[in-house]
Amino acid sequence: MMFIKKRLLVGIITNNPEMLRISVPRLCRFCFKFILVIHNTNPKRTIKKSFIRKLGWHGTLNIINSDEDIDAVASTVAIIDLAEKKYPYLKWMTFVGDGDVLLNTEIPNVSENAFAVIQNATTISENVAEFLGINKKWINGTNCGITGPHLDLNGTWIRFKHLCNFRDFLRPLLPQASKILKKLKHRFSMSAILWQGINTFIHETNPGYSALYMNKTNYVSVRLGTDLANAAALTAQKTANIQFNELFRYGVAQNMVAPEQ
Repeated sequence: MMFIKKRLLVGIITNNPEMLRISVPRLCRFCFKFILVIHNTNPKRTIKKSFIRKLGWHGTLNIINSDEDIDAVASTVAIIDLAEKKYPYLKWMTFVGDGDVLLNTEIPNVSENAFAVIQNATTISENVAEFLGINKKWINGTNCGITGPHLDLNGTWIRFKHLCNFRDFLRPLLPQASKILKKLKHRFSMSAILWQGINTFIHETNPGYSALYMNKTNYVSVRLGTDLANAAALTAQKTANIQFNELFRYGVAQNMVAPEQ
């Protein structure tokens, strides 16, 4: 049988490998459609391929076990680095939270000036029964959680060449990004902030490009047991949004040279 190059890649960043028991099994029905890269940022834990295989994944797999506890921005750069080195022929890439669910891999035919495809996501944050109801046929999300457009790096298919360019933009900003994150103690969505970052970068460097919205649910964001509803956590999220937006804008204006924090 002729070898067919897979043109899609999914990256997962995890600091708690046990969370992969949620995301990976539900990716398995797509295992022959895309390449999976898992970056474990927890130096105290090692993820072996045998563990992922036991979860049902039998497709192309790459695992990065970090020897230090790094943040989500540096991890995003590391995943794109590996993807570019091993699979330079990729066309599209997305990320999936280690405790979230990707429902489909559908990407419509779009013009070259569409750098990404935004779809809908359903957020489950209160009811365990809603999460337990997620299965292969769970698509529309009309009876669970809250469904709406997902403005996030997770679940959004982005042209790989633009992700590589964004990675090059992010690399010199990593020290400043790390300083911001170390000051903020609460958990929040870094992938949503990175989505704002790539939009800032694309709109400045390719003003004729835009993201296309596809009115279909392709993602479930599972936030059970998090502190996202906590007032202090919401404040941390807003602070991070402001500081990273300033960092991204300054990076573009200064030819990717970041300010000191």
